[in-house]
Amino acid sequence: MINLDMMQQKRLEIVQALSNSIASNDEKAVQQSLEDLSKFYSEVITSQINGVLEDADRTIIAGRGVRQLTSQETKFYQAVITAMKSETPLQAIANIDVAFPQTIIDTVTEDIITEFPLLNAIDFQNTETITKMIYNTQGVQKATWGALGLNKNGVSELVGGIAEIDIAYAKLFAYIIVNQDMLDAGPAWVDRYVRGILTEALGLGAEDGIVAGTGINQPIGMISDGTTDSTSHEYNAQTPAALTEITPTTIGDLVGDMAVTPTGRPRKVNGLIFVCNPVDYYKKVMPATTVQAPDGTYRNDVFPVPCTIIQSTAISTGKAVFGIGKQYFYGMGLPKGGKLEYDDSTLFLEDMRAYKIKFIGNGRPKDFNSFKYLDISNLKPQYFRVKEEQ
Repeated sequence: MINLDMMQQKRLEIVQALSNSIASNDEKAVQQSLEDLSKFYSEVITSQINGVLEDADRTIIAGRGVRQLTSQETKFYQAVITAMKSETPLQAIANIDVAFPQTIIDTVTEDIITEFPLLNAIDFQNTETITKMIYNTQGVQKATWGALGLNKNGVSELVGGIAEIDIAYAKLFAYIIVNQDMLDAGPAWVDRYVRGILTEALGLGAEDGIVAGTGINQPIGMISDGTTDSTSHEYNAQTPAALTEITPTTIGDLVGDMAVTPTGRPRKVNGLIFVCNPVDYYKKVMPATTVQAPDGTYRNDVFPVPCTIIQSTAISTGKAVFGIGKQYFYGMGLPKGGKLEYDDSTLFLEDMRAYKIKFIGNGRPKDFNSFKYLDISNLKPQYFRVKEEQ
């Protein structure tokens, strides 16, 4: 029987290590973290399989995250299992005439949104095989009254707020490291394993790009100020603004700045998010946003304005991002004809084989006045003054 608390702690340590290696662009560290993640999921799922075999209950199987596969998914996984068991896996995988089913990607997308609240808070799109998407850079624009006939100036003003993003510009590679023993569990359990790895790897990779991407072969991050370095052409990060206390005044000033588009157009602000590192959440943000009711109970995550606090390992300790979630666009999907590939570029443990799947994805703020990069290293706890009536 596995200890759930210990396994959860182990997962958090692996996830933090993977996030750090992605942020530092350390390929070897990324591969090592993915190997650790694969071993972790293999251990958890093996334990779940044993428990289900003992109980032999369909409802328990569903509770383990094992879903009913479509005929196409079953065909794909069966072909992959056969290829993985082959003495020549490189050739066998190359000969699989079955593309990665879009239904699996749809499920992974749902899993990512569930497991990574940041992706649920932004304008996240499953692009499937689409390589270019358009978005509105100016938010809601109003039409104008005038005489009947075509007003060219009005048309150009509306069209001027449309921009295009190339989804295929940036790529995410997810490595799936499979223990040979896992293959005997069957397609449904292999699906559970593959989805677990893809959800963690793609979710962490996406979060890192969304928060702090440089725009070079990766998304443009929320912390970008909209300018680029003249040499590297990477997007520069904002100078973090110090936030030492969370009050109606300090938060109102930040929201007030975001209530105007870069072109000076006023806008309503809603769907605010506050993104911080999990360590900072418990040491700084939670004490600064917790109030005690008269009955002695506590209320957490209390902000002066409606706001969702999101914990993410993609942001460094001492820093935070505050902004309008839906003002960040991110699209991700499989390239056309996406296939699982055998990868022999790295040596792994005995009885382990590595495969990779390539995703395309890209993202950017819809404008560069929607997010504030904050320094919360000196954020103070919440204090209340009590006035005594005579």
